[in-house]
Amino acid sequence: MEGARNEAGEVYSAARGGFVRPEGEMPMAPPAAPRDGDVNARGEVWSSFSGGYVDRRTYDADQASRAWLADKAERDRVDMQRPDADIAELQRTIAATRREGAALATFFDARRELGDALHQQRLRELMDGPMEAGRGQLFDDLERRLDAMGTRRDYREGLEGDAAPRRRDRRADAGRLPADL
Repeated sequence: MEGARNEAGEVYSAARGGFVRPEGEMPMAPPAAPRDGDVNARGEVWSSFSGGYVDRRTYDADQASRAWLADKAERDRVDMQRPDADIAELQRTIAATRREGAALATFFDARRELGDALHQQRLRELMDGPMEAGRGQLFDDLERRLDAMGTRRDYREGLEGDAAPRRRDRRADAGRLPADL
């Protein structure tokens, strides 16, 4: 039917083979796309979360879901950063353990060297002849202290121990002869 109009306002033209815009008329602008929260004539609310018009209760549920998802995304982001902090703490612990291990290795190397030197000195003393009782007790005491060092976490405590004589005040000993000390 020549000249018939459709809903869009276009006119049918047999020469053109379909509906066309009438000459001289400007095309109609499409209606603006609804935005989140827009209300239509039936009282429905546009929800971009649902992608269409929904009743008010569904729109409110959509908004609550959107807020929950935003909170969850933030919690997930924070949780993803937490392993970095945990890994950093583990790396600090590993580094401290390595430093402590190196210190202990140095300590045990020094302990072994002292033990070897003490043993060599004792052998030299024995080669020179029988040892005085006081010198033998000194070697025994030093060996006990070296052995005790290996069983204590704090090697200084093992070195000084309960059996170790207390250090004297040098000022109090200033007037004495070495034999008196």
